[in-house]
Amino acid sequence: MAKLVLTFLLLSTLQVLALSTYVPAIFTFGDSIFDGGNNHFNHNISAQADFPPYGSSYFPSPTGRFTNGRTVVDFISQYVGIEFQQPYLEAHLNVAKGSVKSYPSNGINFASAGSGFFDVNDACCGAGALRGQMQCGRGPYTVCDNPDEFVFWDLFHPTEHTYRIVANGLWSGHSAQIRPVNLKFLATLHKRA
Repeated sequence: MAKLVLTFLLLSTLQVLALSTYVPAIFTFGDSIFDGGNNHFNHNISAQADFPPYGSSYFPSPTGRFTNGRTVVDFISQYVGIEFQQPYLEAHLNVAKGSVKSYPSNGINFASAGSGFFDVNDACCGAGALRGQMQCGRGPYTVCDNPDEFVFWDLFHPTEHTYRIVANGLWSGHSAQIRPVNLKFLATLHKRA
């Protein structure tokens, strides 16, 4: 499922990049791997990451991202020079309350945790055998001292370090890794014309 979501995000992103002379916005769809905090605004879903230690490696407080820091989409946003996309539910609430007149122009993150998962048997944060049986931040749990040495942050989600590796590959990977071209090439097409 995660592979399918990553493929959809990559194809959606490639389409946006290929059709524009610059990258003004990113629209993200997927599960908790890409969730920028939508579930924080949806209290009917039990999958939440809006409490410590989520976000602790990059953000001053939890944002609802299911990792210790940034996601792949966050890194790609930084690479193209735009701000992180707001979760749709946050943006919608702001428009409905009248605190802003329109949705953000840099895109929207529609991803929501709970729409897919895969097994983990060695995580940085959690409880149980290899910290891969109980959710990080709920009940008794432990956090490793070195999240950059782990692939998984909690029982389902990669660490910020893992997301950075994936984002770097998507952004500037060689043609043997990313085909037909990487995102950096697509984002700079307007400079080549």
